[in-house]
Amino acid sequence: GAFNYAGVKRWTRKVDLFSMDKIIVPVHLAIHWCLAVVSLRDKRVEYYDSLHNPNEDCLNAMLRYLAEESTDKRKMPIDLSEFSQH
Repeated sequence: GAFNYAGVKRWTRKVDLFSMDKIIVPVHLAIHWCLAVVSLRDKRVEYYDSLHNPNEDCLNAMLRYLAEESTDKRKMPIDLSEFSQH
């Protein structure tokens, strides 16, 4: 589906994601589960799929989510230019 930060922003109402070293995100595809990991400490987003399918859209969505979350919760932008995708 389409990216919709407003639909999920309440999920972290009581959690400061930016105080975490890593954020583990289960990703459900139509018939398959994968995993995304955001490492704030190492400035990386990683995608794990047992079928070894790449998913750049997922990695981009994770970075977009971080940007929206930072603006919404911290009232400041996050510099994503140093983040690498794997």
